[in-house]
Amino acid sequence: MSEKCCFCEKPFVKPDFGCNPYPLADAGRCCNFCDSVLVNTARLLPQFVGSSQSPKIVGLMKSMVWAHKEAEKMKKELMQNV
Repeated sequence: MSEKCCFCEKPFVKPDFGCNPYPLADAGRCCNFCDSVLVNTARLLPQFVGSSQSPKIVGLMKSMVWAHKEAEKMKKELMQNV
């Protein structure tokens, strides 16, 4: 099992084992903060926007999470080269 959040990659604080990241990720675990801010939002969307629109919005959220992770990787690489 991973010891880091699948979204923000921060290490889990013991004894936290992480939360289920579905529907934004199919694998890994997420921290309590990402679960509260990202995952719970995606799970509650159908109640507020209608079930026909929620897959589009969840898809956009997945893309935003991926883009943020890529930006963080690039930032780390740039900081190492300075």
